[in-house]
Amino acid sequence: HVKYRLDPQQNLRLSYFKGISRPGFFEIVPASFPGDYFNESGNYNLKHTTADNIDLRYEYYSGGSDQFSVGAFFKNIQDPIEYGFNIVNQTVTVYQPMNFGTATNYGFEAVFTKYFNKFGVSGNYTYTQSSITTNKRIYQRDASGSIINTEGSQTRPLQGQSAHIANLSLIYKNTTLGFDAQLSGVYTGPRINIVSPFLGLDYWQRGTSQLDFSAEKKFGKHVSLFLKATNLLNNAIVVELLKPNTLTNLPEQTRTDRILVQKDVFQQSFLLGVRFKL
Repeated sequence: HVKYRLDPQQNLRLSYFKGISRPGFFEIVPASFPGDYFNESGNYNLKHTTADNIDLRYEYYSGGSDQFSVGAFFKNIQDPIEYGFNIVNQTVTVYQPMNFGTATNYGFEAVFTKYFNKFGVSGNYTYTQSSITTNKRIYQRDASGSIINTEGSQTRPLQGQSAHIANLSLIYKNTTLGFDAQLSGVYTGPRINIVSPFLGLDYWQRGTSQLDFSAEKKFGKHVSLFLKATNLLNNAIVVELLKPNTLTNLPEQTRTDRILVQKDVFQQSFLLGVRFKL
């Protein structure tokens, strides 16, 4: 890790890090059980993930809690763990964690925090271009109508990796009254939800937005009252297949360029409580 001080308020940082991520115990247990939608199984052949990371960052601290930073990053990831379908034989297919090869991640991010007396605003934005190439199955019919089973390669983003992630928070802090409040909005761009073994048939989760609110009021040194409200806009999680849709006469099938596979609606949730600190 190298830090170069431009002046008392500005820094440049360059870092290299090599890391390892081991699979969870549940992920390597070769037990099969029925899941919500598919038969699921662990994978005892799962390899741990290693990654080489390079980051370059510029930082500016203008005083107090105010700050601004922007940086670029590159990651080379060997054996990332992704969840997909493993076709065991013609009659058995399981949904399990697998290693598909080597992936790359690169992009940039920006972070800022600015206070105006008791009010503040903070946010960050990250752009990530991820890429991994894997083999996919292709089923076609020949002139006689017989099914031909071949393989082809497909380059796609990593499962769960959105190209765009952003959040913005409005903050109020009053140390005299012992009161803090924060309204936060988060946007997560489209991302692969399930890796399909077939070419071009990955399941994609639609881009989502979420608005949350939290507040806390302190009474003396030990007691505080807090409130947390999540998903205020009641946004659903939607999973789609990016293929032409001929089912538009069915409920929820509103687009002709994609097929809705799953829609989860969670409603709002509220948590009110009292915290006591010794």
